[in-house]
Amino acid sequence: MLQIIKNNPFRVLGVYSNSSTKEITANQGKIKAFSKVNKQVSFPLDLDNLLSEIERNEENISKASSQITIDSEKIKYALF
Repeated sequence: MLQIIKNNPFRVLGVYSNSSTKEITANQGKIKAFSKVNKQVSFPLDLDNLLSEIERNEENISKASSQITIDSEKIKYALF
């Protein structure tokens, strides 16, 4: 159960569950830009002091994006 919270796509993308598509796209761009220069980006929703650190790489970002594009999956992950 804790894995669904730790690996929540909204947490990986650093956005709230009710964030707009514009905010999600902006964070994706920011993450990709940081990864190109081998730097780690952090967001207020990372909760690193409570949960383990998030590994943001190209694969994790694309997986998170695809998980929240499907409405039923978006609802599932919005609950956590």
